[in-house]
Amino acid sequence: VPRGAGSSMVRRRVLTGLAFSVVAGLVLATTAASAESASSAATGTAVLSSDFEDGTTQGWFGRGSAQVAVSGEQANSGEASLLTTARADTWQGPGRDLRDVLQPGVTYEIEAYVRLAGAPSADLHMTVQRTPAGGSTAWERVASDVAATDDDWTRVSGTYTFTSADNDELQLYVESPDATVSFY
Repeated sequence: VPRGAGSSMVRRRVLTGLAFSVVAGLVLATTAASAESASSAATGTAVLSSDFEDGTTQGWFGRGSAQVAVSGEQANSGEASLLTTARADTWQGPGRDLRDVLQPGVTYEIEAYVRLAGAPSADLHMTVQRTPAGGSTAWERVASDVAATDDDWTRVSGTYTFTSADNDELQLYVESPDATVSFY
């Protein structure tokens, strides 16, 4: 969908499967839909999807001391997920630079499927750390206080829009107030 195309509203969807798999890993898929077409708006277009089935972290990395690795122990779908371990602070978890993926002025639906590893329950947040060029860093919540367990996959989702065209940092990540919980 071209930018600045009249009054058309663009909506994109980002799915993340972290099994954490941000599902069977981390599924980050973004969807674009035009306001001119109800059927297009309902379906959207994925701009990024991570399923970890290729055995790589697909650009996801550990923030702080957190370590990420592809795991076959749990998967929301398929056979792989992204396992995050060695967290030592609440803001640590899997992160992905989205500067080359997201566009300003577009509303994104971001979704991740997360499952705890070795802990019965914990809350999770999905956040974007954004630093406009020459500006101050902002931590913008996509989803807050989502209860997750080690029994099943939990959907963590929300919408995200930003306006600054030039950003030094645009990083999506999953975190928890429980500083040491591990998750897929």
